[in-house]
Amino acid sequence: MRDWLLLKCPFNDETDAAWKGPTDPCEERMGSLLNERSPQVISSAFENDLTCQLCHKLFEHPKVLPCLHIMCKACIEALKPSRDGGVFCPLCETPALLPQEDVTKLPTASFISNMIDVTQTLKRAHENNIVCDNCCSKDATAYCTDCALFQCEDCCKSHDVLKVLKEHKVTTIELDRCNFPTKTAPSMCSKHSLGKLELYCYDCESLVCIECAYLDHPKENHSVKPARVIAFSFKEDIKTSMASLAASATQLQGILASTSQRVVALLEQEQIIIQLIKELSDQLMPSLKSERDTVLHRGQNLFDLMKSELQIQARSMELSQVKIRTCSAELFEVPN
Repeated sequence: MRDWLLLKCPFNDETDAAWKGPTDPCEERMGSLLNERSPQVISSAFENDLTCQLCHKLFEHPKVLPCLHIMCKACIEALKPSRDGGVFCPLCETPALLPQEDVTKLPTASFISNMIDVTQTLKRAHENNIVCDNCCSKDATAYCTDCALFQCEDCCKSHDVLKVLKEHKVTTIELDRCNFPTKTAPSMCSKHSLGKLELYCYDCESLVCIECAYLDHPKENHSVKPARVIAFSFKEDIKTSMASLAASATQLQGILASTSQRVVALLEQEQIIIQLIKELSDQLMPSLKSERDTVLHRGQNLFDLMKSELQIQARSMELSQVKIRTCSAELFEVPN
């Protein structure tokens, strides 16, 4: 939830000045790709990030499971429900309980949606005759990064007249290049089309618009604060955690280096022991062969002697048997 909030709550000037952390690498990546001005480069760079791993299509209403895997809302709804009313993530098989057994209650991956909007916008910017998103009749000459809309010259003038829109940043579209900042349109409420998700409810752990805060998150039962303030607080917590993780990573790196050295030493000892066994075997083989031949010769002589004695005994028994038969025959021939 914190990651989702941080990705979708851009800081204002005050919080940006207060927070001195490193630039978001994802924003740097997007910014460098935007400078390429090539839709093909951008689409290929973010193809895996913007494609659902279930339907293999561009994300539609991307939702975030508790395991942090992102899928289309329709793809999650198509999953076989578990006994407790939840689902199993098809990518990591982690059980995921659905809030109130409703997929729509899962956090929306707004950053993914914004990335899709940016890539689609850049594709449009490289096409000829970009039509104004307001009047839909004239060619666009400017782009409002806050509204995420192309505007013609007349609509741009009307846009600048309104006081509430004066702080919006409008970029002029050049004929050969388009300078689009990385900032995208603010996240809008799914219940109220004109409501910006500028508040955060601690109890519900969700971003809400002003109308949602008034109707569904009353102060008596819910703690609601500006999302920018909460995002800044979360970033400070993450900054502290990252420092601790960096220290742990350094320690693990030392352990890994020590382990690698031990593995190398073990492999060297293995080769040494194998060589010693081979050398000892080569030294013992001649004497063992000689001893084997001696034992075999003695055994053969012993077996030959025993065989000879047994043959003599057998011959003696045969002679005795012949004598017995002869004596028996002579006794039967003597008259009474």
